Amino acid sequence: MTQLHGDFRRDVEHLKSLYATLDEAKHAANMRDPDAPTTHAPPGPRMPGQGWAVILDADMTERLHEVTAEAAATIQPGRGFHQDAEELCDWLAFNAHPCTELDWYPDLHDEIATQIHQLEHALGTHEGQRPEGRVSSLTVSYRMTQYGHDVTPKYLSKLADRGHISRHKTPSGKNTYLMSEVIAHLRKHCP
Repeated sequence: MTQLHGDFRRDVEHLKSLYATLDEAKHAANMRDPDAPTTHAPPGPRMPGQGWAVILDADMTERLHEVTAEAAATIQPGRGFHQDAEELCDWLAFNAHPCTELDWYPDLHDEIATQIHQLEHALGTHEGQRPEGRVSSLTVSYRMTQYGHDVTPKYLSKLADRGHISRHKTPSGKNTYLMSEVIAHLRKHCP
């Protein structure tokens, strides 16, 4: 097996595992669309399960079905597939060698890589996680009070002035902080 076949097979198997995670996400009760703003759900009927995961799965499985069916038309004429990502990935992995010999293999591999990237982003499994959001001093104060620490906005300002934590001013002039920095400072200095 050449490096090209091995890389393609590895990527397809990784894509299959991401589809399995997406399938779990479709039924999870506590996941939300990573790109949706945080709001309360409106009253009334809703799509069962996680709507964003169901829609993403349907869209991406359709795209995977198209490229797999096109590859199969050349490699194994007459072979049909269901719209099942696991079946499609299994066929691609099993036929990695003939797939890499297709004239349009770079496009096929690019589609696999694009789907991996999109699923990693949507599921939060990619290497570069989203940066932490900054929060107001009142939010920090409220959350730290819940953990038994007396952290006032004035104390946060003093920590930032001394360089222990970072501070960012919003366009409206409010100070915002990274909760992780405050927690790390408190763990280090307030056992």
